[in-house]
Amino acid sequence: MVKVLVLGQTPPPFGGQALAIGSLLEGEYKRVELYHVRMHFSRTLGETGRFSVRKVLHLVSVVTSAVWVALVKKVDVIHYPPSNGKELFPFCRDALMLFVLRLLRKKTVLVFHAAGLSDYAPKRLNGNSGVKGWVLRRSFFGVDAAVQTSQFSTPDGQYVNAGKTFIIANGVRDEFTLFGNAPRNMEKDVVQVLYVGLIGPDKGITTLLEAASALNAERLPFRVVCVGEFVSSSYRDFVFRFLESNGLTGSFLFPGVLVGEKKWKTFGESDVFCYPSFAPFESFGIVVVEAMMFRLPVVGTKWRGIQGIIEDGATGFVVPVKDHRSLADKLRILITSPRLREEMGERGRERFLKEYSVEKMRAAYEDMFVDTFGRG
Repeated sequence: MVKVLVLGQTPPPFGGQALAIGSLLEGEYKRVELYHVRMHFSRTLGETGRFSVRKVLHLVSVVTSAVWVALVKKVDVIHYPPSNGKELFPFCRDALMLFVLRLLRKKTVLVFHAAGLSDYAPKRLNGNSGVKGWVLRRSFFGVDAAVQTSQFSTPDGQYVNAGKTFIIANGVRDEFTLFGNAPRNMEKDVVQVLYVGLIGPDKGITTLLEAASALNAERLPFRVVCVGEFVSSSYRDFVFRFLESNGLTGSFLFPGVLVGEKKWKTFGESDVFCYPSFAPFESFGIVVVEAMMFRLPVVGTKWRGIQGIIEDGATGFVVPVKDHRSLADKLRILITSPRLREEMGERGRERFLKEYSVEKMRAAYEDMFVDTFGRG
């Protein structure tokens, strides 16, 4: 039995990383025993990356708890999900935690739910050649293994010189039979386009607004439902000013963060999923998998793992980042083609069942832990 200490956030908030770690911990395993120390630095997605005294106190608590569990339970492996290093506080937090934990001489696997460490860490490390540089390099580099969620993600495992790098896609528990199995009305008067995630500019919301403005000028029958929290009050003000000045106020709904039955019912009531993200931390896009689970055709960006989930022309469309014209073109096709929506949605559902079930993800992690860290 391989004993694994899993550090990481579980919901809330309901971001992709927290959902994936939660799904891993909820599994039942024959060859692996998981112990969890919860990281809860951000209570909302909007707090991510921001410094606070509460986070410093929580850091002390997490490090203390992790060391205690590692020693008392005699764990073999430490599972840690680092940030991408763009923001200073998360980078320093990761460095401190990893430095302390690696002093315990346990095997270490870095799980890159947040992509981009290879993009941002070099800027943090440059010029740090003394003790500080040694600590930083001792924290991140030469780990035993790394996990990336997509082959299209940034090469973070290679950057940290991991002994082995694994590609393990995030999986989702199938909620479709409970909340979305009713026949969808493909001839409805208004086509509902759904977005789920943090509402901010680098998630492609401005691009979506511009695309919607072009579609509205053509008097196409659609509405957009954006589920999630705004990244800031200033961006929220910008969005509502844009909607008002472009005659879109009645075409957008913002129900806030939805979880559980409310979230899944919204997926079941929608017709198209749109995910135009180019966020620097985006590695996978678990909401794209959730949409495919509910038979929704997806329009997403050619950005890291998103492009690997969508089969362009079969389960949806892949468009360039920040290109509102291409986004509008593909949304137009789906809004005006109910039969195509149905066909793409069914193929997406088949792809979900084959590639992105939570059972497949858990099995891949169990194999990775046992094959790489088993005691022989």
